[in-house]
Amino acid sequence: MKVNEWRYATKAGINGLIRHPLLSVAAVTTLALMLFLMSAFMAVSMNANHLSEVAARQPPIEVSMKVGSTVEEITTVGHRFFCPITRMCKSCKCRPPEENFNRFKQEMGKDELWEDFDYKRSIPYTFSLRLEDPSYAPTFQRKWKNTIW
Repeated sequence: MKVNEWRYATKAGINGLIRHPLLSVAAVTTLALMLFLMSAFMAVSMNANHLSEVAARQPPIEVSMKVGSTVEEITTVGHRFFCPITRMCKSCKCRPPEENFNRFKQEMGKDELWEDFDYKRSIPYTFSLRLEDPSYAPTFQRKWKNTIW
C-alpha cells in the first residue's frame, strides 16, 4: 500500500469512530467479553486436565482370589503384597465375600432380588491395593498376572 492509502484508511477509521461512538463501545465490549470467556474456558479446561492426571495416578488395583480360598491362602497373598523384595504396595485392604456382596447389592439397588443368594459359593475375597508409585502398575501386573490364587 502507498502512504496516501494508509493515511486515508486511518483518517476514515478515526472519523467512523467519532461518528458512531455506540458501535465503538459495542465492539470493544464484545471483544473484552470474548477474551474473558475464552480465558475462563481455558482455566476450566486446564484444571480439568490436571484433575484427570491426578486421578489417574492413584487408581486402586482390585485383586480377586479364587472362590472358596482358605484363610491360609488369603493371609499368604496379603503378606506377599508387602514383601520387602517388591515394596510396591502402599496400602492393602482385604474385603471378605460378605462385604463385596453387600457393596454389590447397594450398587444394584434391588435387595429383594438377592434374598436367597448364597454369596459364600459365588463371591471371592478381594484385595484393594494402592501402589507406592503409579508407574509400578505395569511391573506389578507382569509380576502377579500368572500367579494362581
